[in-house]
Amino acid sequence: MKDLQHLASQRSGGEPDWFIEERCHDLDSLKRKLIEQGTRIVDLAMINPDLPPPREMVDRLGECVIRPENHRYAVARGIRRLRVSFSEKYRSAFNVSLDPELECCVTMGSKDATFHLLYSLKRSGGRILLASPTYPIHRSAAHLSECPVEYFEISRDEERTFERIESKIYDGKPTVLLLNFPNNPTGVTVSPRFWEKIRSLREQYPVVVINDFTYGEMAFQGSAASLLDGAAERSGLVEMYSMSKAYSVPGWRVGCVVGDEHIVGTLSKLKAQLDYGNFLPIQIAASYGLAEREKDLVAPLRREYFRRSKAVITGLTSKGWNVSPPQAGACVWARIPESHRSLGSEKFCERLLLSSGISLLPGRVFGDAFNEFIRFALVAPESVMAEILNHMPSEENSGSVEEGRGLESSINA
Repeated sequence: MKDLQHLASQRSGGEPDWFIEERCHDLDSLKRKLIEQGTRIVDLAMINPDLPPPREMVDRLGECVIRPENHRYAVARGIRRLRVSFSEKYRSAFNVSLDPELECCVTMGSKDATFHLLYSLKRSGGRILLASPTYPIHRSAAHLSECPVEYFEISRDEERTFERIESKIYDGKPTVLLLNFPNNPTGVTVSPRFWEKIRSLREQYPVVVINDFTYGEMAFQGSAASLLDGAAERSGLVEMYSMSKAYSVPGWRVGCVVGDEHIVGTLSKLKAQLDYGNFLPIQIAASYGLAEREKDLVAPLRREYFRRSKAVITGLTSKGWNVSPPQAGACVWARIPESHRSLGSEKFCERLLLSSGISLLPGRVFGDAFNEFIRFALVAPESVMAEILNHMPSEENSGSVEEGRGLESSINA
């Protein structure tokens, strides 16, 4: 057994940094223990939507499940009907025309897509460039691909973000640039101009650009910009889309990768060796939801997340917390009050869990530099959020919170 553990350690490059979730192991164990003891836990650590999915999709799923022919194998890249629906969604929501035969591969969510994309893009001498703070799955997938990993810090000022990216890739090394806009955990979005400049880098340097567009339909003001919008040439450009949050169907595991037909084709071939795609009734019901035109199925969910984010922001700022309102997404990223900051994010979350039964995600999960931050997942009704905020500590000197600070201050001050 020890030999096998040693082999696994060697395979992952020594200490398993890709197992970043282990940083929450003690908190998760404590949470399970409290639940077993009968403690009421309000779990805002994981963005696991509590809102019901659109009834229209659930009804269609039920209709499909009772048909015997829908219980056979599907196809790894997704049934054509679903790929067409994803293409129609991109056209109507993001102004992007796609060829469903060549430029779309259905995936089991963005997590599945991230690991398989990075694996299929492995290249000799290449590296992966990740944003900081870093979504844990991106870091895990990057390390498991066994490519060198570098980081750049994101900013609310997209020009500064772009400059930091450019400074990392000017050396001409082959690079996979993995972005995440709208961003988790910060809620930052970028403009079409930003994507235009990123595409220009792709033309100058040996770079493959991937954008995790999980929150693409969750922008609170206007529409989020797609990497592919305005791209006359899609070589080296791909985007991951997920239905999990926008349609509140995380358990369905439905997403897609779209863009460069060669990358999409390689991913499809890899998946053909690994799985047969999602359960057919789920694919059919998902295609129905994506293609629905008479009723906007996403808007009610998006409005609810916006209301919840406003409630959390209002409550925290009234207590003197330093927090920037998210522009999109399903979470709020906040800096721990200075009077409690020395605890660090994990100890802060542990004490809150023990004293109030509230589970939050420590900022350190997104990188050691963010140990003074915590993430609130907006997965409880406003009334519950209000109750939670009553348990949040106040800054001893609320006047010390600076007005109008930029994202660098609210991310890594």
